[in-house]
Amino acid sequence: MTVLTVFFRIRGLESGFRRTGKAIAYHSGDIMTLGSNITFGSVSCVSVCAGRGKFRAEAFFANAPAQDLIQALDAAHLPHGKLDTPFHCLLVRIQGQNILFDTGMSGEDLLEALSEADIDAREIGIVVLSHGHLDHIGGSILRSDAPTLPNARYYLSETDWQHYCRVQTRTGHVLKTLGSLVERFEPPIDLAPGIRLLAAPGHTAGQIIGEISTGDHTLIYTADVIAHPLHITHPEWHIVSDEDPAQSTLTRHRLLAHAADTGCLLHVYHFQDPQCRIGHTRAEYHLLG
Repeated sequence: MTVLTVFFRIRGLESGFRRTGKAIAYHSGDIMTLGSNITFGSVSCVSVCAGRGKFRAEAFFANAPAQDLIQALDAAHLPHGKLDTPFHCLLVRIQGQNILFDTGMSGEDLLEALSEADIDAREIGIVVLSHGHLDHIGGSILRSDAPTLPNARYYLSETDWQHYCRVQTRTGHVLKTLGSLVERFEPPIDLAPGIRLLAAPGHTAGQIIGEISTGDHTLIYTADVIAHPLHITHPEWHIVSDEDPAQSTLTRHRLLAHAADTGCLLHVYHFQDPQCRIGHTRAEYHLLG
């Protein structure tokens, strides 16, 4: 099944958000959103900020013409140097299961964030690792090398497992330490009722995104298909760590087109406000506020 086929099989989310200050309030039928938490039907999604990093603007937009990038950063009132970058994991509560998407870079930071959100780390049974980069999987273990989430099994694509277990880096160490706790799979798979893991290659060959749906309502966890708001207005600008920049750009265009056409809600790991919807004109995509 191709990525395009997968994206066009995802269901959409009705529109109707309104922002109040930094929070989002949403009321439509059985959906309620406040801040970075959302409930629709029996599904509850909680954003968990497991730390922050500083990344060079040039790393986010590796092929952007220098003057165009400066103009875009100035228009968005952003610095030309390093950009503040949060790690917004997503906890999904569905049919008695607690499923966490990604873990940030530090297990200690993840535990602190879970505690601040009043979430018991021992109650998380499944962790989805969207891809093998350290800022998404590093929080899976503590400094002691013990698993951060003692009762969890970790899901990672077979493709990324095979690649990143071979590298002599902190990423490889994390995966080899988790060892038999990792469930390897080839997407798409149905992880649980209402949750599908779908192929989204480019940033890494085995990157996946998550579709969380109930009834007519859908939220998509985008992993690093999109990493910065400027990737919405400039989807052709790729990240320096993209393994396949051309494929990454194609995957981003397809996801943005689907999100704009259906109105589905996105949860973007590195956005300051992780939940958003996408609109488009004939010329470009844009964030809806």
